[in-house]
Amino acid sequence: MNFSRTDIKKIFFIYPPAGRFLRGEDRCQSDVEASAATNERAPLDIMQMAGVLKSMNIECQFMDCTMESKNWEDFSNALKIFKPDGLIVSTTNASVLQDLKACDIAKSINPGILTIMKGALFFDLPLNI
Repeated sequence: MNFSRTDIKKIFFIYPPAGRFLRGEDRCQSDVEASAATNERAPLDIMQMAGVLKSMNIECQFMDCTMESKNWEDFSNALKIFKPDGLIVSTTNASVLQDLKACDIAKSINPGILTIMKGALFFDLPLNI
C-alpha cells in the first residue's frame, strides 16, 4: 500500500453505533451501560488525527453515533453527502465485530474508499470473519 497517497482529500471519522463504549486511547474502552464510568469525554484521539490531516489540507468530518443518537442509516446518509476518500473507524474489543459494519457500508457506497480501523485490540480475530 502506498501511504503517500495524494488522492485523499476527505476523511470521515466514526465512533460507530455499536453500544455505549468509551473509545479511544485517551478513554477507557469500557461498556458505559455496565459500569460506573458513565462520564463520556471528548474524542481527543480523533481530534488529534483530524488536526494533523487538516494541516495537510484534508477535509475531515466526525460522527460519534452513540453520543449523537445516530444509527447506521444516519452514518450511511452522511457518507453519501460528504463523499469521503477515507474512513477511520474507532473500535474496541467489545464492539469490533459490530464496528466492521462501518467498513462494509462505506465500501458499498464507494468501493474505492480507504478504510482504517483504529483501537487497542487485545486479541487476534480469525481471518474469515
